[in-house]
Amino acid sequence: MKYLSLLFLLTLPYLTFASDKLDEAEKIDFEKEVYPILKDRCVSCHGPDKEKNGKTIKAKAALRLDSLTAILQGGEGGAVIKRGDPEKSSLYYLTVLEEDDDDIMPAKGKPLTKAQTELIKNWIIQGADFGTWKGVQIDKQKAWTPITESPFNKTVDKLEKSTKYLSKTEVKKLLKKGYVVQPLAEDSKLLYVDLRYSDIKTTSKNFSNLSKVYHNIHTLNLSKTEIDDSVFKLLSKCKSLVNLNLSSTKITGKGIDALKYCENLETLNISNTQFKKNYKSSLNKIKSIKSLYSWNVDI
Repeated sequence: MKYLSLLFLLTLPYLTFASDKLDEAEKIDFEKEVYPILKDRCVSCHGPDKEKNGKTIKAKAALRLDSLTAILQGGEGGAVIKRGDPEKSSLYYLTVLEEDDDDIMPAKGKPLTKAQTELIKNWIIQGADFGTWKGVQIDKQKAWTPITESPFNKTVDKLEKSTKYLSKTEVKKLLKKGYVVQPLAEDSKLLYVDLRYSDIKTTSKNFSNLSKVYHNIHTLNLSKTEIDDSVFKLLSKCKSLVNLNLSSTKITGKGIDALKYCENLETLNISNTQFKKNYKSSLNKIKSIKSLYSWNVDI
């Protein structure tokens, strides 16, 4: 027994040393393992400014992923990494959303593989160590636009001032009926409305139930509902509408020119619909649109 105890004590330093070596060997190298994924799949949208057709295209969401300075500063939505917590790090959790989710990253091409997302996840769990990697050297002040000065917030501030008072009573009524309606922020007059998971079968007809808050709708998600072209006339009354998702609905584009009255509309998603080519000219007349998503649409 004494011999075995002595043998264990003699081998303990070796075992500790081997364990340390194992941990060191398993540590993820950002520059060699993680950054190649970002460079291949993310930097095209989250990289330096580009010139196209005489316009300057800036990094999406004011986030650059080719620079240590920029990654640590984050983008319009704030920090993208919370060391040790991948579930609160958008750099990870946006990559594992459902493939048809509008917010999945990368926005272009196929989703990252399971091996790639697990690598990013484990790197964050380990503490998101960048090692000696610095990436592109950029001026700190030019790395991003502070969230308080972002285009998103400027639009929200403008609409908060011009939008009618929001009746909390009306919001409560809609919630009781089964509609998913919530203010953008506490005491905001603007609403986020998501009818994908509503308890009510969403058609153009029952969308009119929201008529008393039309002026307050900022972001509206109607994807995968029974909405058809008759909704455009109703949507034209949503004067504060900025983001509109009509993907996977029954629209064909007939009457879409009514959206020109939504003067603040910036983002429109018509992916996976039967949108017809002959309504493309009407779509082009909606000058306020900055981002159009039309995956699986022949236009």
